[in-house]
Amino acid sequence: MFLINRKKAWLLSVIVALGSVGTCFASDTMDKRTATFIEQVNVERSLGFINHLSGTIGSRPAATDKEYEAACYIADELEKLGMTVEVQKFQYSKFFKKCTSWNVEAIRKPSGEDPQDTDDIVYVTAHFDSVSAGPGANDNASGTGAILEIANAMKDLDIDKEIRFVAFGGEEEGLLGSKVYTKFLSQDEKARSIACFNLDMVATDYETVTELGIYTADGKENLVTEVASRVGKELTSLSSKTTSYEAEAERDKTGKLITSSASDHDSFTRVGIPAAVFINIDPNKRTSIYGSLEPYYHTAKDQIEHISSERLERSIKLAGSAIYNTVETEH
Repeated sequence: MFLINRKKAWLLSVIVALGSVGTCFASDTMDKRTATFIEQVNVERSLGFINHLSGTIGSRPAATDKEYEAACYIADELEKLGMTVEVQKFQYSKFFKKCTSWNVEAIRKPSGEDPQDTDDIVYVTAHFDSVSAGPGANDNASGTGAILEIANAMKDLDIDKEIRFVAFGGEEEGLLGSKVYTKFLSQDEKARSIACFNLDMVATDYETVTELGIYTADGKENLVTEVASRVGKELTSLSSKTTSYEAEAERDKTGKLITSSASDHDSFTRVGIPAAVFINIDPNKRTSIYGSLEPYYHTAKDQIEHISSERLERSIKLAGSAIYNTVETEH
């Protein structure tokens, strides 16, 4: 991986065309790992991340000073957790103009009281750039805020697998950040990579967008969809009229998996790493991922006032529990 520590000013050019701490809802049927993780979730902290990205920084189009400011903010927040953090600077061409964008990667190695290093790698990802039309609160400060909260909630928990929290720039320009990132994974890294959990638009308050949809890019079940489905069944008692904790991969009426390559999970799938995107959808319009989104998508109305803390909490608890079940082996 060709990575740069932003503090050393090294240059790399790659040309490429939920209140206070969450209440514990543990039950006799809930996996101990799931209960352990959700006890650590602090939705207010995650809302703070979203507010800073979409409010304090604002619109973060690729290849702008605002995108770089967001990258530095994310790196600082991850460094506070004691992880090894790097910033990847890459270049791409647009209308014959050379543009610069950034990724942020934080690595946490297996650790805890009794870690058993499996040599596996699990990715937790989101893009942090936005379109120029609006501040991108849901798209995708919400996904970025969610992975930052997942990293915080897992800070002191035992893990047996390496976790890489990666925030991508340039997603709105065609998944550029994740394409660069996966391009430079070594064959050994790819062989050890078992899952990518990608969060994109996970906290809208729009009335009909009640489901956290899960889509793969290749139409195949994988470790991400399987563990999310199991965890979703454990957490369905938390569902409300406006927020469902069901977590099955999206299927059409014939039972066939509905595919979508509209987010950074696609880049991982293309290099052979099992991946899926978690995204808010209208369950009555699930066959078209674009048709199932809230109307604030890519507009000036995509602001913090349209973020649902309840749905944000659902996304963090569901996806985060699935991630923790994946990286911590019961022993």
